[in-house]
Amino acid sequence: MGFVPQANEIRADEFRNRDTRHRTASWYGNGPMIDDADDPIPLDDHRGMAAQRATDIRRRSGKVAADQAELRRHQEEFEHFLLAAPSATWLEAAEKARYLIMLFAETWPASDRRRQKLIASVLDDLDRLSRPPAEVPRS
Repeated sequence: MGFVPQANEIRADEFRNRDTRHRTASWYGNGPMIDDADDPIPLDDHRGMAAQRATDIRRRSGKVAADQAELRRHQEEFEHFLLAAPSATWLEAAEKARYLIMLFAETWPASDRRRQKLIASVLDDLDRLSRPPAEVPRS
């Protein structure tokens, strides 16, 4: 007579034909077979607070880097648009100057208090002079 497997034994050919990628220990005869392929394991629940914090920092840092790359791409597109043609009016020239001043305002040399006042004054002048004549307040 041939091989007769016991209740918790499995033949070699059956073993080769089974998908064992997502099987739990219960597959070996300790209970019902469970397939965990569709159930993600929340790893954050199994980490300590320091590890969770480090993971959160890595995730957020990756998001910030992606946001910065997207911002750089948008800035390059905008600057390409600004360079596409010369300004047709003083208003367009003022908008280009405003953009350049705002870029300068984000640099370290612009952090000087005197330069900050100068930047604010020039931006106010550009805003005031860019309005239609009817809106310009008379002093």
